[in-house]
Amino acid sequence: MNRRQEVRESVAPQTSGGYIRGFITNVTNPKALLFFAAILPQFIGEGEGAALRTVILCTTAVLSAVGWWALVIVLIQFSGFNRLSSADRIITFLGGISLLIIGAGLLVSTVYGIITLGA
Repeated sequence: MNRRQEVRESVAPQTSGGYIRGFITNVTNPKALLFFAAILPQFIGEGEGAALRTVILCTTAVLSAVGWWALVIVLIQFSGFNRLSSADRIITFLGGISLLIIGAGLLVSTVYGIITLGA
């Protein structure tokens, strides 16, 4: 094995264990925990059966996320997108555009709410 092959193999991206790393990252992400702590109570309500409704809602959220990401993984692998050299830049760009659209929507919604309350 020559030196170039050794260097190429040493800097090759790790492809195994990605699901486990992603799962651990999401489970230990304080932003995700705060999001669920802030959002879930609005849909669960109080009273009898709250524990069961909590379990059902959390299970639905987890199964939906697993299904969504399984579909995304299959589509990416099937299309060969993951083999593109520019895939990382494309994903970063699309993620940034998505966040800008969400931010703009929140800004418009907030401004509209302020205007309609003042009128």
